[in-house]
Amino acid sequence: MNAFESKDFLKFVIDFSKIMNNERIILSYDGIVSQDILMAFTTLTERRLSQNESNKKVKKIVYHVMVEFLQNIVKHTDSEVIEMENDQKGQFMKSGIFIVGKKKENYFVSSGNLILNSKIERMIYILENLNLMDQDGLNELYKFTLKDTSISERGGAGLGLIDIARKSESPFNYYFEKVNDEFSFFILNVDISRDK
Repeated sequence: MNAFESKDFLKFVIDFSKIMNNERIILSYDGIVSQDILMAFTTLTERRLSQNESNKKVKKIVYHVMVEFLQNIVKHTDSEVIEMENDQKGQFMKSGIFIVGKKKENYFVSSGNLILNSKIERMIYILENLNLMDQDGLNELYKFTLKDTSISERGGAGLGLIDIARKSESPFNYYFEKVNDEFSFFILNVDISRDK
């Protein structure tokens, strides 16, 4: 009997479908994240947003935040590099999860990827500082970081996270699930109000 004939698997599919509907998930992905996947995903999400949202400003913000989240996975996942190369570009690809959903009052964008345990303390520091900043502070930090590109090399907040905080105008929610002594799974979520 293969997996698709198993009653447990079929029940899982039904339960998963119910979760997707109940949580109003527009799009979800779990697997290797490359530039090609990023491009396909952004195109599909743009179509879904066009079907689900009439407010152009909100659509633009959700789309922008989504792209930043996906680029974060591509650029900053600390998982061991999968020994599988992209045939066309020769780039190594990494794995992560990504979800875009819609609630009554807001959209949410969530991502997950492996991070070195040694980086967790610094990441919490960055996220908490961004959460404490008002819009003026975030705009000033963004301008400063644009001018001083060495800030990221010294471990400062990257432009992507600052820009997500600016555009979403809401705090980051995050969680670290320890995988082993070297890695944890890092979940990051941000909400985007539908009232813009």
